[in-house]
Amino acid sequence: MARLGKYSNIPLLKFALSTQNSRLTQLNQPKKLSCDDNSNLTQSPVDQIIERCYQQIFFHPLASDRDKYLESQLRSGSINTRDFMRGLLLSDRFYRGYLQCNSNYRIVDQVIGKLLGRLAYGDGERIAWSIVIATNGLASFIDEILNSEEYMVNFGYDVPPYQRSRVLPGSPTENIPIYQLLPRYSDYWRDKLISEGMFYLKEKLTLEAIIYKKPSGRILLAWIAVLLIFAITLATIIALVIIALLKPELAL
Repeated sequence: MARLGKYSNIPLLKFALSTQNSRLTQLNQPKKLSCDDNSNLTQSPVDQIIERCYQQIFFHPLASDRDKYLESQLRSGSINTRDFMRGLLLSDRFYRGYLQCNSNYRIVDQVIGKLLGRLAYGDGERIAWSIVIATNGLASFIDEILNSEEYMVNFGYDVPPYQRSRVLPGSPTENIPIYQLLPRYSDYWRDKLISEGMFYLKEKLTLEAIIYKKPSGRILLAWIAVLLIFAITLATIIALVIIALLKPELAL
């Protein structure tokens, strides 16, 4: 039974290993990148590793997702690829985009999918790692995954993680990508944002909806802004008319 290293003496719960394609042997693996690979003439090997890591964590990385400090450390050799992945998972961007809007169970799914390139083995593994998160925090969970034999055997210190999907016989495509199976947040968080007016759903705009439906959220704010502008404009016109009637010479 595994222990949790420096964080706690609580043993990790045992869970059963499982796979849907246990008899398949063919793997669809992307090319492994290394710092000595010069086959790509448009990007340096380190740039390719950085982009692969960002895509593995954020799928479509934006400028706000990037951490220039971590990138500079990787370029200078102060940290390796595994450390770079750890930094991205402990970043404020990952906290706001994933940790803040998911339960511990879904965080387990997200981290295992991004670091180990597979789905969780079931509720047993989710419960075991959820206890680690609740007891020792996210950093402890991430460190345990990065230090695990499974991660080191498949990726080591310098290979960016990738989805270890199996090609199904008779199928033109491999398994569904992790980012499609595990969206950034679930319907629970989406419904919560909608109920609190923080998420706007586009609806078909009709005359009936404009006349009879009570505005809410951003639409309500837009209506208030329009009414304020109209009221200020109307008050200005009335004031000018009154001034013109009382003092015609001022109007001229």
